[in-house]
Amino acid sequence: ELCDGLDNDCDGEIDEDFPFVTYYFDVDGDGYGSPNNSVQARCFQPQNTVTNNLDCDDQNAAVHPGAA
Repeated sequence: ELCDGLDNDCDGEIDEDFPFVTYYFDVDGDGYGSPNNSVQARCFQPQNTVTNNLDCDDQNAAVHPGAA
């Protein structure tokens, strides 16, 4: 199976050899995702998402765990 959105091995499954990953939307673009807004995908990372869910205020780029 290739990670290409097709059923390459004719078993009725698409990209089944690749795990789903949970991505979190990063609305404010600070590199930290919202724990309340996620999507699962395999083979590609959706736009405007990150793999962490550490942002407590995803509407404000100045508020995140790495802020000084």
